[in-house]
Amino acid sequence: MHTKELINTFFLIKKQYRNYIGILFTLYAKRKTSHIKDVNFSVFLRDGEELTVPYGRVTAFVRLNNIKNSNISEIKLTNDGISFKYKEVPILLDPARYSDPDAVFFYEEYKFLNVKDRDVIDIGMNIGDSALYFSINGAKRVIGLEPYPYAFSFAEKNVKLNSVNNIILLNAGYGKDSNIIIDQGKFSSNGSTLISSVKGKNIPIFSLKTLIDKYNIKNGILKMDCEGCEYALLEEDDKVLNNIEMIQIEYHYGCENLVKKLRNCSFYVEYTEPRNSYNPNAENQI
Repeated sequence: MHTKELINTFFLIKKQYRNYIGILFTLYAKRKTSHIKDVNFSVFLRDGEELTVPYGRVTAFVRLNNIKNSNISEIKLTNDGISFKYKEVPILLDPARYSDPDAVFFYEEYKFLNVKDRDVIDIGMNIGDSALYFSINGAKRVIGLEPYPYAFSFAEKNVKLNSVNNIILLNAGYGKDSNIIIDQGKFSSNGSTLISSVKGKNIPIFSLKTLIDKYNIKNGILKMDCEGCEYALLEEDDKVLNNIEMIQIEYHYGCENLVKKLRNCSFYVEYTEPRNSYNPNAENQI
């Protein structure tokens, strides 16, 4: 982190917490531990309330308060998570160590998708925030896939906290129909590739064809943020993709073949240029 970023972080934390010095010290002292297991912090909010909350909430609360969006109001840190109003709808989220509610609700990166009265297949839903976003914006049903048990447990909790009943939660991955063993102690993070473990939970992998057939989807919406599994679309039959009206994909290892595939299926395609980054958890299998 550069000096400018450190100074900015200092003032952002100071703005939200009375005991900002202690929080900064703990963040630094437990910077490695916090990436391995949940670390709790005692925090004193500026209104005087004292809470004991996990690392993910401490940092997310600071970030979210620094993002301007006219659809967002009343951001609060609570014992159950972070609450706010989105388009006047009360939302309560418990962010995991690796999650990005910033992108979903605050930057609205999926605003492009016209989900109203349509079925949405949410591949890589992480903690369920994107599934909630689609539901609140009028989706008929959301079929959410998340292979990592750690992140999936947060998705279950967040859907329950918000009393939403049109989200179908699947502890599953996307790709060729099969199964994979996932270490239950592992959690999804930016750039982490889904790799089978020797021991863990047996997780199903579903193809798009299987999902469309099982849930009888017509003119659906597809969102993909699955750290490399998006390239399994190249193996799907063109007729399968004809059941999808709109797609938004976060690609990781180039988009040339994806663009070609989608254009061959009569999609109008726009894409952004990649941002280069290094992540030791990533595994380029393409």
